[in-house]
This record gives sequence, C-alpha cells and structure tokens, in this order.
Amino acid sequence: MKLNFELVPTGTWYKNLRSILSQEEWDIVRKDAYNRANGKCMICEKNASILDAHETWRYDEDTHIQKLVDVRAVCQDCHRTIHIGLAAINGHLEEAFKNYCEVNNCSDTVFRKNYNVAFAEWDIRSKIKDWELDISWLKEHGFNFKQKCCPTCDTKLVINKTVGNQFYRCDTCDYKEPIICDICGKNMRIINGKNGFFLGCTGYPNCKNTRNIK
Repeated sequence: MKLNFELVPTGTWYKNLRSILSQEEWDIVRKDAYNRANGKCMICEKNASILDAHETWRYDEDTHIQKLVDVRAVCQDCHRTIHIGLAAINGHLEEAFKNYCEVNNCSDTVFRKNYNVAFAEWDIRSKIKDWELDISWLKEHGFNFKQKCCPTCDTKLVINKTVGNQFYRCDTCDYKEPIICDICGKNMRIINGKNGFFLGCTGYPNCKNTRNIK
C-alpha cells in the first residue's frame, strides 16, 4: 500500500520532532522534505500547492521504542487519511475513505479490513505508557542538531507545553530544568499571543526576548 493509516498511540501523543526541536531546527527538517518532494505529494505523487511535513514512526511493542523512519511532504488529502482517527472525529471519514481507495487502487472491503487492523494495533500500543523516542534518523540523514539531554538518564528533553513558567522535562525520569532566557538569565514562560503560543521572558518589559515554539 502506498498510503497507510498511522494512528498515534495515546502514550506517545506530543512525543515527536516538534516537541524536541526548536522552531528553527524543525523548519530545516520540514523544508528539506518540501525540497525532496519538488511540489508533489510523496505518497500519491500528485502536484500540490500546499504540502504538510509528516513524521512517520515505527513502533516496537517489545522494546517500547518509537523510531522515526522518515519525514515526508504530503498533500492535505493524504495527511488527513494517514490520521484516519482524527479525520473521523472531524467529520472527514468519507473523504479519507475515498482518498485511501483511490491512492491504493483498492476496494472498500480492503479499506475496512485495514481500518480495523490499524485500530486494533492502536489499542494494543496505547496500553504501553513508557515509549522511548529514537530519532537517529536525523543524524543518519545529515541533521546534526545538538539535542538537550537529561543529565540523569541521557534521554532527550522535551518542552513542557502549558501556559505559564516553562521547563524542559524528561519523559523517562522526573528530571525538570527551567528554560532560561539567553539574554537576561530569567526564566522563560509560554504566552498565548494573538498569533499563537510563544516563549517570552519573565523579565518583560525590561527584557523583551522571545522564542518561537512549535
């Protein structure tokens, strides 16, 4: 199948590249995917004026490792179909069904079979709560970002994304570390601004330092 369902287990929600990389680093990765796509969806191969950068992960239920295997530029129809559960919630199941059958040249019987298999796998994987990220794909493909790691267990730290004072957290142990303004040394906090969420310095208005987040 060219187009597959990729349901994200509940224990891995918000565990992705965009929770680890800075906005600038994520822009580098997604723009690389766009360049490789050359204006076409990397799944259905149709020309597309709008492409989304989609992270593809492989889940090992024995080792509990969530391994990044690709970042692809995909059209919005295929992206909606990949996230079939979200498509159903948002009322787009019929569109996703038609796109799946068209891209894969398959019948509705095949769609229903694979749909049921995907949700059965999702149910099993969602019972696992201690997934560990493997993003070695980045280094293997020339993205040599220096990731911030937990000093206790060496797991990659992620930004805790809730409004208020911000910190890096480790999903393996209980380690937390405040996000420090690189200008004045005060803590950063997440602010819900008119253009979305961003990190701002708690030293405002004396310090107006901000950082993008994804």
